[in-house]
Formats: sequence, structure tokens, C-alpha cells
Amino acid sequence: MVIEGTLGLTAFRFITGYLEAEGLLPGFVAGYSKIHHDEHRHIGYGTWFLREAVREDPALGDRVRQTLRELLPAIAQTLTPPDRDGTVWDALGASGDEIREFALGGLTRRLAIVGVPLSSL
Repeated sequence: MVIEGTLGLTAFRFITGYLEAEGLLPGFVAGYSKIHHDEHRHIGYGTWFLREAVREDPALGDRVRQTLRELLPAIAQTLTPPDRDGTVWDALGASGDEIREFALGGLTRRLAIVGVPLSSL
């Protein structure tokens, strides 16, 4: 959910978007796109599994929340280049805000499906 669904999909979107816009590394983009399709399958299964597990045992929702509380600071750090915290920055043709919004938006949608909304952390 965190690595593939938040960081992996975000990296894919902005790396391939930049490379396609610049006409760079088409072979890499094609190969990375195949990995991306497989990641969607993993994320879908993980989301389904967590949703079912939390439905069966609502206490697991608290475990998911605690794990996310522990991971969110590291996630935030990975979405900001080193030494750029607190500054306005662009990377791969996108603003830092665009990159963070994409990552957070996907995580927010999947957590709502699981039954552990991000707002409940």
C-alpha cells in the first residue's frame, strides 16, 4: 500500500511523464510501463485483502492506523528532495505540490476503500 501504491505509482507517473514529454528513453518507458501494470495488480489485491481483514476484525483498523502513523513521516521525506524541505521545488516537470498531491490522493482513496480513512489517523 505504501511502497507500491504511494511511492511506486508516484515515481512511475512523474518519471514516465517527463521522459515521454522530452522524448527520452522510450525503451525504458515501455519496460517500466509493464512493471507499472503489474504493480496495479499487487495494489488492488493488497487493498482488497486489507478491506476484507478490517471488515472481519475491526481492531485491525487500529493496527493499520498505527503503522501508517509510523510510516507517514518517512513517506513525506521521500517525496521531497534532500535539502529542499520547506522550499518550493520542481522535479521531472512537476511541482513538489503536484507530486505530493498525487501520492497523497492515491493513498487517501485506497485507505477509504480499506475502511481506514486517512482522516482517522
